[in-house]
Amino acid sequence: LGGIDYSWNASDYSKGISLKALYKNIRGIEDNNSFQLTAVWYAHFLNKKITFSGFADFWKQKQFDCEYVFLTEPQLWFNLNNTFSIGGEVEISKGFVSKDFKVNPTIAAKWNF
Repeated sequence: LGGIDYSWNASDYSKGISLKALYKNIRGIEDNNSFQLTAVWYAHFLNKKITFSGFADFWKQKQFDCEYVFLTEPQLWFNLNNTFSIGGEVEISKGFVSKDFKVNPTIAAKWNF
């Protein structure tokens, strides 16, 4: 992957987003020249007690009878303190693990070092 990136953060870093437009070379497939669009975000709410973060990717790659792949994993975290959070994410995809839309929720605990 190689390309351009635009990032923005609020002055207090309470929220931010990064947008990428990328050239993608996929080894091992016939038409290996492709592209990928990526967005990565975060937002803190209620004095950083809640964090909404995640990413979304869209790229061209023929697989599972699909011409394009979409994958996003939004996350919601309840920050119990500066190091420990509980929450989870929802993986939403089309053409990533199958040709159909898939929704895979996950609950988790997170420790930040």
